[in-house]
Amino acid sequence: MVYQKILYQSFLWRGLYFASTFLLNILFARFYQASISGSIFFLTNFYALILLVGSLSLESGFGFYVARKEISTAKLVNVSIVWASVIGLFIFNAFRLLNDDQPGGFSRNLFLFSSISYVCGILLTNYCAG
Repeated sequence: MVYQKILYQSFLWRGLYFASTFLLNILFARFYQASISGSIFFLTNFYALILLVGSLSLESGFGFYVARKEISTAKLVNVSIVWASVIGLFIFNAFRLLNDDQPGGFSRNLFLFSSISYVCGILLTNYCAG
């Protein structure tokens, strides 16, 4: 009986999640129109690709070593800060060298700031979750 209750709760919360995401996407597209919302969705997918490649799936390894207490948490936090900084510097240099025009008409500084802060913030959140 407990599993059935957990299953129903999972369906309820998952359904509310998908419904709220759907509603948010509709409102976002209506407010920003197609051109800007498409550019923002492109940027978030681009950031997700950078996160996928740049994180090297270290999150699971950090969680494993924190749970087993083989490596101190302070060392793992330092490694995560250094790695997020390396990825941030890579993004900065790649942006400086390769980007001639800004997607969606965003200013160059806003695009640079949002890309570095988003990617580094998500990396640190994922790494430090353990």
